[in-house]
Amino acid sequence: MPYDYDEYLILAKTEVTEGTDPTPAIGDAVLCVGSPQWNPLAASYGDRELVDGRAGAKKQFVGAPHATLGLSVELAAGGDDAALDTVPHWAALLLACGFAQTVTADTKVDFQPVSADYGSVTIHPNIDGVDGRLLGARGNAVIEGRAGQVPRINFQMLGLRQAIAAAAQISGSLPAFAEGLPVGAVETTITIGGEAMRVSEFSIDCGRRPSFDDMAGHRGVRINRRRMSGRISLDLPTIGTKNLVEEAAAAGTQAIVITHGASGGDIVEITMPAVQIKTGQFTDRDGVLAMPLDLQITPSSGDDEITITTK
Repeated sequence: MPYDYDEYLILAKTEVTEGTDPTPAIGDAVLCVGSPQWNPLAASYGDRELVDGRAGAKKQFVGAPHATLGLSVELAAGGDDAALDTVPHWAALLLACGFAQTVTADTKVDFQPVSADYGSVTIHPNIDGVDGRLLGARGNAVIEGRAGQVPRINFQMLGLRQAIAAAAQISGSLPAFAEGLPVGAVETTITIGGEAMRVSEFSIDCGRRPSFDDMAGHRGVRINRRRMSGRISLDLPTIGTKNLVEEAAAAGTQAIVITHGASGGDIVEITMPAVQIKTGQFTDRDGVLAMPLDLQITPSSGDDEITITTK
């Protein structure tokens, strides 16, 4: 019998020691959307360039074998209005993208970038009994939202591979997941420099460029660099209210705040205190004068260029 692709389950748990499996359980399940992209053997194949007196192709060697996983989750908070400090199910993945987590009891959970002591995660995908692991995994996250659709966090993860084997999925009841809310006037507000904007699309790239090292003395995933950027597509506000073009020409920075969700337990707030905006050409959005903004997301004082808060 063929394997059933619909029986796809992904677990993720923060590692105490990099590369050591903390054995994720059903409570560590990640609720993905779309189709995860799991490559259980990513590698560089090379020729040995043998001169053996025979024509034809030669067997290649497998260099730097590892595994990759691309997956998306809904941008949603913990979902418990009685416990606003509930950690969202995607937290372990974000922590492995160069973030740290701060829980304020009964109030909120904050995620901010770090420049050292990067966390790692064990990711355990299983497709109808086709079982594998990514150990010591790290990666990058991109947040995307569009009017009328549920915003997502797209993760691209790399990790040490574990041999593919046949193993039953972890059993038990899945944890409760918050339902994602579509971007719209009721659930979403976006301000630039304190002024509310009419926004049709937004994206934030957390700017990590993970790479896999396999060399003498070290084998693992690096995410040393961080260059955050973003993009917003909006209806041009009245010049007297907000002159975005001239603000871009002045090359200053200002705060951008994205708040998604209107009720306790459903709110995700993204705060960027020092963003330089770069304007593009005017566009026609169904008869409305619109414009894209590219965002240069810079730190204000240390590792604070973005704070993602769930509450």
